[in-house]
Amino acid sequence: MERIKPEQSGGIYIHFPYCRHRCHYCDFALVTPERIPQEEYTRAILHELELRSGSLPQDAQTLYFGGGTPSLWEPDHVGTVIETARTQHGLIDGAEITLELNPEDVDRARLSAYVEVGVNRLSLGVQSLLDERLQHLDRGHDARGAADAVVIARDSGVSDVSIDLIFATPGQDLSSWREELGIALELGVDHLSIYGLTVEPRTRLERLIDDGAYPPVDDDRSAELFEEARLLLGDSGWSHYEVSSYARPGREAVHNRAYWHGHPYLGVGAAAHGLLDQRRWVNHRRPSRYMEACMAGDPEAESERISDEVWAWERVMTGLRDLERGVERGWLQAATGARFEDLEARGCLEAMGSRLRIHPDHVLILDSLLLELAP
Repeated sequence: MERIKPEQSGGIYIHFPYCRHRCHYCDFALVTPERIPQEEYTRAILHELELRSGSLPQDAQTLYFGGGTPSLWEPDHVGTVIETARTQHGLIDGAEITLELNPEDVDRARLSAYVEVGVNRLSLGVQSLLDERLQHLDRGHDARGAADAVVIARDSGVSDVSIDLIFATPGQDLSSWREELGIALELGVDHLSIYGLTVEPRTRLERLIDDGAYPPVDDDRSAELFEEARLLLGDSGWSHYEVSSYARPGREAVHNRAYWHGHPYLGVGAAAHGLLDQRRWVNHRRPSRYMEACMAGDPEAESERISDEVWAWERVMTGLRDLERGVERGWLQAATGARFEDLEARGCLEAMGSRLRIHPDHVLILDSLLLELAP
């Protein structure tokens, strides 16, 4: 099999595994302790950054603080992590440095402190901009708090503000969904991550549905709302550049896009995943175990070497999520032989030079198209 080298644009993901509250739909790697061990966890992160020093093929283009709720991490600790990442791995000039926040943690002084230590992109987990929807989502803020948080973030001096929205909550109709999207546009955000409500195994939401206390997700309504967002935001001049992501022109997320194309990245922190030179690892999930193992010099719980065959398929599977760039034809040939040619002939894939991408009219059925391509 011919080896196709991806572009080398390293990034760093830092996982902060602490939250005040676990929402009923959440299956993320997080804990909700009474006291967050700020000093201890920061020391572990700094140590892991040092352990992995020099492992990226070039200076990192992005640094992303995800969670959990990274806005519970004190700004001085975040600043120390940024400086250590810069020292140990390099950060290019103008590197995208993103911090996820919950609206209830947003105030002007705290945001100013994050901006001062180097954060230049904010991702707000508002999930909804309507009170009725927020009640269905078990969130800790109301619609006014969500909108206020966006305004404060917008005024904070960061380059980009992104918000998350969840659709297909019980009783949601096209009218209320249009209202939410309209509010988001009026607030002047730069980026939207839009997700249909999904029921993950072993979550409280799954138990509520099984007990009849919460209605199941309506897949047909979910598809209708997805399509409405695509049309409304497209008509507003936004780029639907990834299945769940929309941006004003030029405001696409650099960090997430690198994942889809197999670019190398460091995963640092409890439960973080990393990928370097076709080796994938995951760190210990439980924060106390992670901190102990990390300080002993081995934060990883598992790792695997990815075969060329699996690597080619992953490049297709994730790369087709990039609705603008798509995938090199060579990856499709390596992973699927000639099977992709049928999808091209049917108009499900469209050519752009040496690359193929999902046709806009078939984005909603991407998962079923991938099943047709799967080895």
